[in-house]
Amino acid sequence: MRRRGPDAGDEGQGGDQGQRSNKSADTHGGASVGERPRPGNARSGLNPGCFPGVTPVEWRPMRTLLCTLGFTLALLSASPAHAQFANRSLGLSLGYMDFNRTNGLDDAFFVGVDASLYIENGFEVVSLSKIAFPRDTTDRNEKRVVGLAPSIGIRYLLMEESIRPYVGSDLSYLVVFKNSVSNFVGIGPNVGIDFFVSDSVSVGARAQYNFYIALNEKTQRTLTLSAGAAAYF
Repeated sequence: MRRRGPDAGDEGQGGDQGQRSNKSADTHGGASVGERPRPGNARSGLNPGCFPGVTPVEWRPMRTLLCTLGFTLALLSASPAHAQFANRSLGLSLGYMDFNRTNGLDDAFFVGVDASLYIENGFEVVSLSKIAFPRDTTDRNEKRVVGLAPSIGIRYLLMEESIRPYVGSDLSYLVVFKNSVSNFVGIGPNVGIDFFVSDSVSVGARAQYNFYIALNEKTQRTLTLSAGAAAYF
């Protein structure tokens, strides 16, 4: 006895099930249950159609690149707001020194070597050694003489970022080599500002007013203006 084949009713039921299966697959972006969604569907969150000319295969590396760039930007934005600087410096400066007729000396330009050492809480120990060649107004020919002015002091940084204004005070020593050697001891306030052009290099300006004292001499006053650059290490 022959086995009967599927009748028309069975075929209709099979057709309906096939249509429902196809609709379900279309609803999931053309992927069957358990398959990874194709790039560009609703599950991916991004649509390559927004980038004309980009195929789904080309979209995957582009998406990876965008994620990498986003992660890098997040790291950069999370970095500290201020840079870290070294606490020692050595630099050169050029300036103008108004001797105010101290020991008969005229105004002169000078070259200086300066150094600093950061202590803590915004305080630094600083040193500035200057050499100048002023004219001696007490000499008939107003010859140039040698003046050395080393100093050491302390200053307080009002800010500790890439811009550093400060105030301080120095104890200085002035030696003038003329026909005889004259020695002066001085003290005075100073103000200035440093600008960091990188983590290890700064440029700045400084002003200082000194009172010099010597035996058998009146109190002398000098004004010093300078600009320079320093390297931090």
